[in-house]
Amino acid sequence: MINPTSICLPEFLAEWYGPSDRPAVQLPPECSWLPGPLKEWYAISSQWSVPLSRVKRFVDPESITPIDGKAIFLEDGTGDWRWSFDVECPDVVYDAELYGEWRRNSESLERLILHSVVHDAIWNAAATYRCNRVPERLMDAVLEPVQQIDFAPWEWPAQDYLVFMGDRMLIDTVPDYGPPGFFQVQVAAADAALLEYLDHIPEINWRKAVS
Repeated sequence: MINPTSICLPEFLAEWYGPSDRPAVQLPPECSWLPGPLKEWYAISSQWSVPLSRVKRFVDPESITPIDGKAIFLEDGTGDWRWSFDVECPDVVYDAELYGEWRRNSESLERLILHSVVHDAIWNAAATYRCNRVPERLMDAVLEPVQQIDFAPWEWPAQDYLVFMGDRMLIDTVPDYGPPGFFQVQVAAADAALLEYLDHIPEINWRKAVS
């Protein structure tokens, strides 16, 4: 099991997307009220010209507004799921489906930002293999090069999804919603050659994408 505290976010981004290619942007004075971990993320992310988000997006810092003691800072790509921090206690995070009731997330703000960035990297990978029907008996072979990251459970994108990390590799898994005994699996890597081992696992019909 990988402790998330061992993941250095700038180093992870450089390994996944290449070195930063521009200076950090300073937030305007009107954003000084934002929590430290969020301001740090905006500064870090501004150093890459490539998009670092795909299935979620961080709200522009100037547009974050307190409403009823909470401030939305992150949304999924459709705007149907949102994350907010507590204005009085910013390390406390809530999430909810659009028009749903806010529920406290079990992760701190800093941990949730890391969780979100790592998860989005799977969708921004140079190479991916995807399959929605991986037999459970083959999962050990699929997960052989990686270890699970000890992230707390999320309701989004689905219950029981897990994230794994290896050398320039990420995998997310969730039990398939059809007959039991199968998993939906996404395997992503910064280099397509790292995924070639998957071609030697029988019975899995991978959908492959290489940029």
